[in-house]
Amino acid sequence: MQVGHSRGQAGQGRVVMKPLLSNWTIVLAGRWNMEILNPEWVTNSIFGREKVDIDLVLQGMQANIRYRFDNLVFVPRPHNVVFSVNDTKDSSLLAIEEAAGRLLEALPVTPITALGINFTYIEENPTTELLTVFNIDDASRIADYGMKIRSARVRRELDFEDRQLNMMVSQIEDGSVRIALNYHLAVDETQVALSALAGRLVHYRQHGEAFLSAIYGLEIEGPADE
Repeated sequence: MQVGHSRGQAGQGRVVMKPLLSNWTIVLAGRWNMEILNPEWVTNSIFGREKVDIDLVLQGMQANIRYRFDNLVFVPRPHNVVFSVNDTKDSSLLAIEEAAGRLLEALPVTPITALGINFTYIEENPTTELLTVFNIDDASRIADYGMKIRSARVRRELDFEDRQLNMMVSQIEDGSVRIALNYHLAVDETQVALSALAGRLVHYRQHGEAFLSAIYGLEIEGPADE
């Protein structure tokens, strides 16, 4: 028995998923010196520009500074820094890769613990074929017991190249399906992180979309650069 219901139909071609751009990110985990990562230093050292849009983002009780320039977004926090994009173009992915590289080069003694490259997609009308991912053995027994599964997640940890690919497939309460890909690598030096980052974003975006196409018959909305 599958979780939820399908609003699409199997056999009607490939499913087109939408990118969830807020989760297209580079995350550098470590201990970051927020006194160094002040607006003047960030705008000059990372963006190389004097004029950058700066605002505050509230997360619970904590306010974080967010920097925006063109299609690049940067949010520094003491435990990690996050770079993200506003569109799916390869040029935007290269821009945040280069910005993250400039940060690592400028602060070579920062204690780094992990590098994550992330892509998330959402399908609002999943086919029955896609929903079979959630056909878990105990689902029918839970239903027979009189309980309804509101949402479900299936997580897989896969070996890929020199790192771990964490894939989370989630069915949300509204019936949509979200797939998150996290290319994770534990690192202990900025130089190692820099080497592990160079040339990876477009490559991993292409790998992830080819993987989702081959395994689940998915296509992704939005072209890369021509």
